[in-house]
Amino acid sequence: MSIRTVTIRISEALFIGMKRAGIARSRVGYRLVEVLLDSYRKAGRPGKAWRLVIEHVMALEDTVLTFKLAHLQSTLGMVDQSADLFQGMLDKRLLRGSVIEASIAVNLIEALNRQKRYGHAVSVYESVANAELSRPTDSLHYNAGNSYLKDGRPNDALRCYDKALKIHAENAGPGNIEHSYILHNMGKCYYDLQDDQTALTYYESALRHSVTPADRAYEECALGDVHFAHGRKEKALHYYRRAADHGDPVAKRRLAEVGAGSGESD
Repeated sequence: MSIRTVTIRISEALFIGMKRAGIARSRVGYRLVEVLLDSYRKAGRPGKAWRLVIEHVMALEDTVLTFKLAHLQSTLGMVDQSADLFQGMLDKRLLRGSVIEASIAVNLIEALNRQKRYGHAVSVYESVANAELSRPTDSLHYNAGNSYLKDGRPNDALRCYDKALKIHAENAGPGNIEHSYILHNMGKCYYDLQDDQTALTYYESALRHSVTPADRAYEECALGDVHFAHGRKEKALHYYRRAADHGDPVAKRRLAEVGAGSGESD
């Protein structure tokens, strides 16, 4: 039995004992639940976290712990349960203007996007966008932009991405969202709006701001797609080759397809 498993079992037993003794709502009880949440996260045990911890978190009636539980469920792929918890927290009037309201909205919108409930995600964003959030983040507007984009509303998505870029630029340090991700999605909006020249400009900018080889390959592949759509096969092949050199599987497939049509072999 691993040390982590022993730690989890001891923490569970201690908390259950405290709950039976009626002293779970204490600083020690709060800390034990935090230890359990972190232990379950590291051990990758979503079922255990759901069956045992949720009843304790609800009993403690603590907003921060509930937020941590919902975030844990989202991380472990329990999207439905996570979305329900985030929605319940956001619906509580006492959270209006709180320092975690924006974080709850961000996580709820992300969970709804993962469920492909883009219209619902948009309505969540619009409900908080009209309120005075204490700490709006680039990730709030970025995730909402993704909802609008998937919902077929690129103009609305662009407005969200503009806000995300502004907050990102105002931060002294790096924001929550990679700069290149925002720029890429703005390029996608313009591509959907059939403004391919502007799309190319944003994809090129995203490429310049990309940090990892995988991110650079993603942008190079997007640039290749735009050039290929306009019949510029040599340009498309140039970017597909670069993306393939970075190990991108989509670019390798595109390169084989376009290269075959151009008489080029691997």
